[in-house]
Amino acid sequence: MTAQLSGVDIDGIAGDLLDELGGLTPEDVWERYGNTRHGYAETDAAAYGLIEGLLEPYLDELRQCQKAGLTSEAEIICLGLLLGFYQFEHENKGEFKPWAAGAPVSFASDMIDMWRTGAAAA
Repeated sequence: MTAQLSGVDIDGIAGDLLDELGGLTPEDVWERYGNTRHGYAETDAAAYGLIEGLLEPYLDELRQCQKAGLTSEAEIICLGLLLGFYQFEHENKGEFKPWAAGAPVSFASDMIDMWRTGAAAA
């Protein structure tokens, strides 16, 4: 795992997340909202679900680093994601952004809580 992270930096993670978020479209939201087998999904819930899907691989890696005691690497991932969300909130002009109003702040807060919990357990 250390070899995987050796070339990863805060800006790289932020850029990757920003690219992935920037690739989302209103059509992606439309495909997920409405009646589902689990009930009805509002558009904001659909947008949040899309972001969760993009974020999960990063969070898996963060958890793996924390379990392995790689605190510096976990911190780099966390800071990179925070920067990516900040850039999405303040710099992104894409059509998806209005569908995800408030999502960057919400996800950043949840991620910090998760990082703190894992850092305390490591």
